[in-house]
Amino acid sequence: MSELLLSEYQRRGGVSLDADAVKALAGRREFRISPDPAQPGLWSLTADRWVGIMTIAGLELRIRPKVGVHRLLSLLSEVLALPEWDPSSEPELGHQQDLIALMAVMFCGHAERALRAGPLQGYVRVEEALPAIRGAIRVSAQLARRPGRWLPIEVTFDDYTVDVAENQMVAGAATHLGRLHGLPIDVERRLRRLGAMLEGVTPVRPSPSTPDVAITRLNERYRHALVLARLVLRSGSLDDSNGPRSRGEGFMVNMAQVFEQVVGTDLRSSAAAMGRDLVLQEEYPFDTGGLLTIRPDVLVREQGTVTAVADLKYKAPRNGRALNEDVYQVLAYARSFGLTTAHLIYADLGPAVCLEVGGCRVLVHTVSLDQPAALRRAQTRDVAAALVADGAARFLGE
Repeated sequence: MSELLLSEYQRRGGVSLDADAVKALAGRREFRISPDPAQPGLWSLTADRWVGIMTIAGLELRIRPKVGVHRLLSLLSEVLALPEWDPSSEPELGHQQDLIALMAVMFCGHAERALRAGPLQGYVRVEEALPAIRGAIRVSAQLARRPGRWLPIEVTFDDYTVDVAENQMVAGAATHLGRLHGLPIDVERRLRRLGAMLEGVTPVRPSPSTPDVAITRLNERYRHALVLARLVLRSGSLDDSNGPRSRGEGFMVNMAQVFEQVVGTDLRSSAAAMGRDLVLQEEYPFDTGGLLTIRPDVLVREQGTVTAVADLKYKAPRNGRALNEDVYQVLAYARSFGLTTAHLIYADLGPAVCLEVGGCRVLVHTVSLDQPAALRRAQTRDVAAALVADGAARFLGE
């Protein structure tokens, strides 16, 4: 299997790919592929906003995050409400810079703590055909499947078992992580040990629609393990709507979503401290007929009235400047709410900028993920203050 290492948003030219790999990558959203104009017969591959590992069509693609893997794990811990990521808790991996290895270590730690008192057990409704009656007879199923026959008997009963949803999620995540390449031997051993502890459990397969498991007093010890298991299972489902040739396996994290969740949460907390209601990703009608809708990333409301709007952009601006399409979008939002100021918040741009466009101001801000949380939150407080100031100016009639 060929291995290709890229950094987030990095372009790599001169890549040799066979026809199957080209077809598979052309159907993926995580990469952009095109013929290399400088080297006929070879290809140019660009990583987008996704980081992690993908195995597809005989290729193993590893994409490193710009912020570094330890910083990314700290951000994911914030987003998922997990205990703060502490590399010193695993001294032998403190030098490790592989996202998958560290994610597996984090998962193993929480799963091992969840299972320390043994696997959770519970009652599960079972429907089976048995040689003797157990529970209740499923009469309709018996008549439909075995008319005129008494054995086996279709029955339904509650079984007390370890094959419950909590264990299925943990077993599924451990199984999936264990299939990924390049894990340290000791991490593979820990994942196998988890599998042995959950013998008899049906692992959940990776899926973007992996269900949530409600946390109760009975499964509270599984809380953090389930959060990570759900992330692994949802991020490990790389099937694509373009058909089976574009299916992949791995673990990929969308950095744009991480940026939106981290910065959005920081902004909401800062706005609340200023006595303002800040909402994220709320849908509104765009036209008077209600045929079109908009979903701005950030809205500030006062007394039920929208007083400020902002959009979060995790992308690389060209030459340190806001992109035209981003300005068009946020101006449309401002126009829709009757505002004369709009805000763009980039992950990587530079000093604050103010654009004047047809009587409307567009304020461009930067909030970097590649810094300690305290400094990042200071940046978001400044942005929140600018959003709140829009409302004050509106109500003062300025």
